[in-house]
Amino acid sequence: MPGYVPDLFLDDVSSYTCVVCGLVVKQAWQTDKGDRYCKTCESQEYPQRLRAYYDKATDREVQALRVLCTDDTCRWSGALKDYQDHRHNCHTPRQLYNHYIQGLQQQISQSLQDVNNRIQQLSRQSPRPAPVTTGNHERALVLGPREASLEGMRILTVLNREMEESSGRVEALEQQHRQERETFKTLEKKVESLQRMLVQQQVALAEQDLRIQTLELNSYDGILTWKIPDFAHKRHDAITGKTASFYSPCFFTSRTGYKMCARIYLNGDGMGKDTHVSLFFVVMRGHYDGLLRWPFRQKLTFMLLDQNNHKHVTDAFRPDPTSSSFQRPTSDMNIASGCPLFVPLSQLDSSSHGYVRDDTMFLKIIVDTSDL
Repeated sequence: MPGYVPDLFLDDVSSYTCVVCGLVVKQAWQTDKGDRYCKTCESQEYPQRLRAYYDKATDREVQALRVLCTDDTCRWSGALKDYQDHRHNCHTPRQLYNHYIQGLQQQISQSLQDVNNRIQQLSRQSPRPAPVTTGNHERALVLGPREASLEGMRILTVLNREMEESSGRVEALEQQHRQERETFKTLEKKVESLQRMLVQQQVALAEQDLRIQTLELNSYDGILTWKIPDFAHKRHDAITGKTASFYSPCFFTSRTGYKMCARIYLNGDGMGKDTHVSLFFVVMRGHYDGLLRWPFRQKLTFMLLDQNNHKHVTDAFRPDPTSSSFQRPTSDMNIASGCPLFVPLSQLDSSSHGYVRDDTMFLKIIVDTSDL
């Protein structure tokens, strides 16, 4: 099954949404772009998902979220990790039936005890045998025990009748329970079927949205203008190591040309760790690689755009044709290559430049296509 239904939770779950099924993530995985999705959604095609890993921290946070029991007659709430144990102990028709049987058994036991006490009481109160003379013989008549016996028989008769009536009620309860159980199973199957249909529709819609976004972001002239919103949050994730790097949307030199993307480390990588922004270029495997010239030799230009006065940071280089980074890809992408010391972190906070404005950064990657 996919993620958890949001209505189950008492806490805010907006930050734990699966990008595929739209529910709360179950067994969370995370891509280098920071997107989260359920493990069961992993098999679905996820455009631009380049690398992913099991997000244990998010999984632990989701399990600690508070949930409310879905049974309208139950008021239980607690952590998600305890919910399954609660469901096994929650009130069900079978438990109510067992409770009724237990109470009935206690009533029968108490009635038998009352009968026994009554017989013993009558035996103690019975008079001593009184001699009766008939001619020359005397015989003893003892009426007390006989009365006690009759009283006991009367109580037992009433008790037997009550037990027969109770047995009929128990039988009716058992029949009702069987019917309710069958109805519940039927409804449960229908709900599961509807949930599967809903998830399939949500997955299809999510895939369609991703395809549309991909088409909108793709460029086919060798120029990528990369907008990075929510910069402060992404920078914090890079500093803490939660998401050290992430990838840009892919772009192309032409409709049948090279497929490429960029990779950025907002807290630096290698020799630029903790001091610089590191920016790298990645050659990706494309549909038309068999028609292209290898190794990749096009001149590359990296730009960090100044949103105030257009004093952009620029770095350019030509690929090393002997590097494995620029050979024809044999996997989804080659090893990234580029500038570990692209721009000092201190320069991002400069008041005379607008490299980060409104919590947004813009980069431009230009591939020289003049000789293609």
